[in-house]
Amino acid sequence: KMRGEFEVRSADAVGAAVRELQDQQQRELQGLQTAAAEREAELARQLQRVQDEARGAVRSHAHAQEQLFELRAALDKSQAAAMAETDAVREELERATARLNVLEHERASAEGGSGGLNMATRRVEALEELISARESQLAKTS
Repeated sequence: KMRGEFEVRSADAVGAAVRELQDQQQRELQGLQTAAAEREAELARQLQRVQDEARGAVRSHAHAQEQLFELRAALDKSQAAAMAETDAVREELERATARLNVLEHERASAEGGSGGLNMATRRVEALEELISARESQLAKTS
């Protein structure tokens, strides 16, 4: 009879120890699950922040590229206008040079009408200076 009572008490003690161990393991598991859920939530927040920053960087980059293209287009337009103006001045210089040559020829023939020749010479010199300045300006913007 004693042996049976001892076996029952031993079985009860083992059962209680097993239940206590199971309860402890359940608490540890719940703690680990809670910690994992909190870590997952933190990582999700970090991911969201990084994705938001990446989207902002993409938008900023796109805006900067738009501005760059607009500036480049404006520069190209400005350079084309300056080039056209330089070409027009160059054509005027060619006409003035031709007129100067005609006047020099006439002067050599007549030796007396140097007034038109002096004015044409000054005009050619002014146009040459203007072309030089425009070409220098174009070289700086290129």
